Amino acid sequence: SNIGGNFRPYCFPCAAGFHSPTQGAIFCVKCASGTWSNQAGQQKCDLCSRGMFREEESPKIECDYCPAGYASIAEGERRCNECVGGRFSNFTGETTPIPMLYSICDECKSGYFSEKGETTSCSPCPSGYYSESASKTCKHCQPGQYAPFKATPACKLCAELGTSKYTQDAGQTNCQTCGVSTPLSIGTGCRPLTL
Repeated sequence: SNIGGNFRPYCFPCAAGFHSPTQGAIFCVKCASGTWSNQAGQQKCDLCSRGMFREEESPKIECDYCPAGYASIAEGERRCNECVGGRFSNFTGETTPIPMLYSICDECKSGYFSEKGETTSCSPCPSGYYSESASKTCKHCQPGQYAPFKATPACKLCAELGTSKYTQDAGQTNCQTCGVSTPLSIGTGCRPLTL
């Protein structure tokens, strides 16, 4: 107001989602991507927590949780990164409201795999195949080995089943039994008894 020649400007606090870096500024500045402010009158915007993000174009004033299949490992992220092959993230903000859980993609456990990004779960390896942890693919069991069940972390040796068990081909779910004329297994085949 201008009463008696003294001009006294009125200051209004910046709305939530905006900030004023200097006191008495003419304009409020929208919070940049990766930052937020849910209160009016802030001098700076806060960084989004790990596991959260905020795009600059977002009409929301608060940060969002990374969606399932994505994670953010640093504070102040404007987008989340998709989980790479061999990793997954199945958390969503609706199910688990703890930002730290969204900051990492977990490794697929042994016997499971994921080939591509945006993975919310890992798939079990089929019978006859196995995988180590954080695998993008499953590997077939070698001749002389087998995997009878899906989600097998390691193949088993046919020799462990007895002296007459074998497999000739890779990726087998069970072992074969040697015949009468060649009763001894060499793992990948059979041989006759020697005298």
